[in-house]
Amino acid sequence: MKKGQNWEKNLKSPQRIRRTIILTLCALWALCEKSQKLSANMKNSLKIELNMNRIEILKFRSALLNEIRQWFIQEGYTEVTTPLCVPYCSGEAYIEPYSVEFRDDRKNTYSGYLISSPEMYMKRLLAEGFKKIFQICPCYRSGESFTSPLHNPEFTMVEWYQMECDLNQSIKITKNLFDHAKQFAQHFFPEKNKNQELSGSDKSLSKFSVQELFNAWTNIDFSKFDTWNDICNAATKKGYPPGLSPDNAFYTIFLNEIEPHFDKNTPFFVYNYPEFQAAWAKCISIGRLQYGCRYELYYNGVELANGYEELCSSQDQKKRFNNDQKIRDIEGRPVYEPDSEFIECVDKISGSSGTALGFDRLAMLLCGASAIQDVIAFPAGKLFK
Repeated sequence: MKKGQNWEKNLKSPQRIRRTIILTLCALWALCEKSQKLSANMKNSLKIELNMNRIEILKFRSALLNEIRQWFIQEGYTEVTTPLCVPYCSGEAYIEPYSVEFRDDRKNTYSGYLISSPEMYMKRLLAEGFKKIFQICPCYRSGESFTSPLHNPEFTMVEWYQMECDLNQSIKITKNLFDHAKQFAQHFFPEKNKNQELSGSDKSLSKFSVQELFNAWTNIDFSKFDTWNDICNAATKKGYPPGLSPDNAFYTIFLNEIEPHFDKNTPFFVYNYPEFQAAWAKCISIGRLQYGCRYELYYNGVELANGYEELCSSQDQKKRFNNDQKIRDIEGRPVYEPDSEFIECVDKISGSSGTALGFDRLAMLLCGASAIQDVIAFPAGKLFK
């Protein structure tokens, strides 16, 4: 990456160091706050006291996985298998991939990555003509905590994509899957049929836009913003550290002032995130601002799923990839090469939506465990000491 591509590259060294320190401290502060609140929420909200042993929990995990697979098949999805070791990583700004190196029979050496999601290759299958596909597979992310109740470097992802499916339709599909899984857990544990936490599906669909949540709990009105940089000023006025980026300002406010109000007993969706939170979702204009057509599913205070109405412009996809590499470069982290075949296929998936659901988190919540390590046979913390 050439010098001068981004104004932040031209900052003098002390300024860059100061900015990096500020952003790092703010990020750590927000994460600590979330971790403390999550631990309290887990203790207070997970009321399903199932006295199960390790074998019973792992049997439930297996049965739930099979039930989800059958649900997709009955809904007309085709199960696909894409590679776990690939030549290009997603290159997203805040996801660190596992790098691998191996040799063939002729002793030629190759470098690659373990996938953080099967997304890129599943979208390539959509571009080839598949209409409804799903995959259940292991994914890998470096830099994950070995002890966090919600993280493990290797985890199981349920991911699905569908053509001719907008954001609202995608949310309904995810709600139907969640309700089915919840009912299955109820029948798997018949002695807990009367337990309020597993009392079947909720017929209503609860969903809130990010703008509605900020209006309700922070008195910050996005409609008054000229640009997304205004959220930085709003954070400063609330007493948060000055100098935050829009991304850090958003999450600092969201984690501290909005998430604590989430209903712990009802699944609900948050949608239409700010443009800088769009990731690979398409964007729409609301007032003077751009929003990503993206949603997250929350249950018991835990983020379970993340879905997009997909970006369908290879030009925009490449631009976002390059922006992510600029962020990585500024922060002194590895910069990656794009997967040109993936970027080119994006033009062919117009009108599609996709969702990724953390299976370990779902199994944890539905069996009443307190951490995903309880539903993983061999979590990293027990393997690497």
